[in-house]
Order: sequence, then C-alpha cells, then structure tokens
Amino acid sequence: MRASELLRSIDGLSYGQRVRFIADRAQQLTGFLDELGQGDSFERTLGIQIAEVARSTSYISRVLRDPDPAVQSRALAAVGRGVPVSDDDLRILYDDAPAALRSKLVAMVRRMRREHLATRLIDEHRARWGDVAAVGLLEATDRATVARLLPELAYCVTPGGWRRLAVHHPEEVLAFASRTLPIGEDRDEWWQGVGHGVTAALDHDPDAVSALIKQAIPAHDLPVAVLDIIGRLTDRDPAGVLALLLESDRQAAVPKAVDNPAFRRRLHRYADDELIALGRIAWPNLAGLLHDLAPSRRATIFEAVTRSVDLSQAVLSEEPLDVLPHATRQAQARRMIALPVVAERLRRTH
Repeated sequence: MRASELLRSIDGLSYGQRVRFIADRAQQLTGFLDELGQGDSFERTLGIQIAEVARSTSYISRVLRDPDPAVQSRALAAVGRGVPVSDDDLRILYDDAPAALRSKLVAMVRRMRREHLATRLIDEHRARWGDVAAVGLLEATDRATVARLLPELAYCVTPGGWRRLAVHHPEEVLAFASRTLPIGEDRDEWWQGVGHGVTAALDHDPDAVSALIKQAIPAHDLPVAVLDIIGRLTDRDPAGVLALLLESDRQAAVPKAVDNPAFRRRLHRYADDELIALGRIAWPNLAGLLHDLAPSRRATIFEAVTRSVDLSQAVLSEEPLDVLPHATRQAQARRMIALPVVAERLRRTH
C-alpha cells in the first residue's frame, strides 16, 4: 500500500472519522511518513497527525523546518502535546522561524517548563526583542538565571507574572523582595508588583512571607495582594492577621477584609471579644462580619457592638438585618418603625 492509496481510503471520511482512523492505525501508518513528508501541505500535515500519535520524533523534527509556516505551526503544536523533540531542534527552529511562529515556540517552552532550552534562549531573546519579551521566558529558566536577571527585568513583570514566578522560583522572588523592601511612598509600587510574588509564595515559606507582609504593609490600607491570600494567611497566623486589622492607622481597611469571602468563612475561629473589636471598626457594615457566624453568635456580636452606638435614630439597611437572628431582627424592625423618618416613608408607600 502506497501513500496515494492511504489518501484515497480517507478521502470520504469526516474529520472525526479520519482522526479515529489514524489513532487506531498510527503505528502501522508510520511506514508512510517518508512519502507523506515529500507530498503537498495536506499530506505533510497528515504525516504530523500520524507522527504525533505514534510519537515519531524524527518526522516531527523534520517538518519543524518545513517551508510552509502552517505546517511548521502544526508540528510545533505536536511538540506541545508531548512529542519529545530535542532542545537542539527547537533551538534551530527559534533561529529560523518567522515572528508569529517564534512567539508560539516561546509560549510552548514556557508552558512545558523546558528549563534548559529557556535558559539557552533568554539572553538572545532579550537582546533581539527586549525586556518585556524576555520576562515571558524567565519563569521557565533555571534558578541561577532568575537570580541573575530578575533585578534587571523586575520593572516589567506584571502582577500575574510575579505570581507565576513565585510558584516556580519562590526563593529567588522572596530574596529579591527582601532586598527591595519599600520605604515611604514606594510601598504602593512594590505592592503592585513584587508584593504579588511575595504572597504567592505563602505555601513555600509562610514564615518569611508573613514577616515580609508585616514589614512592607502600608499604614492605611490592605493591598490587593494581601487580600488575595487573607483566608490562607488567617489559617496560618490568625492572631497576626487580627493584629494587622486592629492597628489604629489601618482600621479603614477592615471593611475590605470582612467583605472578603475567604476571610469571612474563617471568622468563626475568633473569640467573641475579638469579633466585637472588628465589628466596632466595621460599623455600620456588619453584614460581612456576621454572615458566616452561627446565629447565636450573630446576636451576641451585634448587641455588643451596638452598645457603644446610638441607635435611637439609626435606620439599618437590609444587609445587616438579613443576617440577624429572627428575634433580634424583629426587635430592630419594631424600633425602626417607630422612627418618624421610617413612619413617613411607610405612609408615602402605602
């Protein structure tokens, strides 16, 4: 059987039927690869499908140098799906590929964590295409390369890039963060960049991450990077998180924390007096604080918080009322109905 007969046998098949045909017979069909590799673009692409299933490295390596960019792209996709083509073959492709295919190659190297190839490519890639392009390869390189280049490339790493970098190279990210701890107004810029890498390294070194957060956290706010992990941070250091929130300069940030679902789900671990302290700061926005507590505790916290509040003319919104136990909600409803402003509103409504 020749390649021409193979082509006739699949000519009437739908795409799905053709894929199943190749998957079922890939090993037997590898004998056609040399002939298919000399055919037109369709035949060479058919050869890629066979070679991918059969893991024929030699054929894929050959068509990576195909003159048709579309065929090259299909061959690169096969590498991305596991055909074990060598770093040397991919390095040759990098040198010769058009820009669009080179971008796909770099993305594949990063996605597949081809560390040795990424380390070989990054300096040349940076020299040819700039720092932003080089950052796209940095997370896939080895530890020594990250330590060497991070100080020079940090300025163009995105928040998401910092998080990915910390997953693969947490020690290098934490070391860089320690050397660049912010002072004064630099804190905002630090938290918009490397701070995301610090918090992403929480599972790797929780003690180091907690220490960096305490040293770098702004006086009047909770950065987004901290809010992203506040639930897991509470698991590891509930007292430390509470102390951060209760600092007098940072109390305006407490509503952000108690509205965070991950933090709310963990509030039950705190004692009543600790929750009351948070509630007094968060007032009148108590819904987030109370939402995930047991009903009996909601009443206790609400009543303790409101002892220091003048409720005589206060009109509570629906959010805190909805989370109060039935008896407490009824008592507050009766109190508010007696207020002139509420009575007037009801009169106009009815």
